Amino acid sequence: MGIPPAGRAARPPLDAEYVQLLGSGDLTLLHTILPSDLVRLRSEFASPPIEDLIGDRSIRHETFVVAESSMEISVLTPANGRVRGFLLAVHGGGLVVGDRYTGIQFAFDWVDRLGLVVITPEYRLAPDHPYPAALSDVDHAYTWAVRYRASLGLNTLPLVLSGVSAGGTIASALALMLRDRGDALPAALILQGPMLDHRNNSVSSGQFTDTGQWDRKSNLTGWNAYLGGVSSDDVTAYMSPSLAADLTGFPPTFVDVGSAEVFRDEDVAFATALWAAGVDAQLVVWPGGVHGFDRIAPATNLALRAQTTRDDWLTRVIESH
Repeated sequence: MGIPPAGRAARPPLDAEYVQLLGSGDLTLLHTILPSDLVRLRSEFASPPIEDLIGDRSIRHETFVVAESSMEISVLTPANGRVRGFLLAVHGGGLVVGDRYTGIQFAFDWVDRLGLVVITPEYRLAPDHPYPAALSDVDHAYTWAVRYRASLGLNTLPLVLSGVSAGGTIASALALMLRDRGDALPAALILQGPMLDHRNNSVSSGQFTDTGQWDRKSNLTGWNAYLGGVSSDDVTAYMSPSLAADLTGFPPTFVDVGSAEVFRDEDVAFATALWAAGVDAQLVVWPGGVHGFDRIAPATNLALRAQTTRDDWLTRVIESH
């Protein structure tokens, strides 16, 4: 299958609630991102203080520094002290924007309802710091999380690795690297609309060109910044996880993605590769969902269903341990 001819790219319809929100002006999709936009967007996307996000939830926040990289890392712990597991959350932002608090409010239920300690690292961004900076930072964060869990005497509890969008690039690459090194893998991997393939040659890549909300051109901006001029022949699976020839040995993995976004086909292909390798994987393609649909309009039925489905999957992982 190839990319539909220019001007004839049929697209799956958007979810009806999103259409209504867009029509009323209550929702505006992100514009196409070009390299010249990055300085402005970093300022616009800066997260509010974590205390404002937590509000009156029963969550304790602490900041630590990872010695190996001098990177700050935030730890969110259930205030009641009842811990059922740990989760390393890698934020999104196309590898070029965002911070460790980007979208962190969507993990609050995992802390105060599921009893997870959520750890989120301030990894370095491209193009200032191209590959392997972000992957190295999150690798150090994972090692720190393992040590932190041990320091609390909770080694028997599961440690889950989570990545949203560009965080999915790093999380899946880290899982590959841990497996190849023979290091302990996370108990599970949860990938939300992950950014997995630098090639941009899928049907969905062609369908969502010049559409905004992280379209094909935005994706090229992110990948070009991250790869830093590496030639196509030299790109590895640690850079672009869709290139992995074999995913044997991966932990149980959850992948979800919208049907109306550029990452749809590469995420479906990744889940298929997981099944081909005998991995316990769940894939959900949300009909009518744009990239980040659950974050830009979290009160819609589609967003609520997505959050519930992820929570249910994560709950089963925790309970299985």
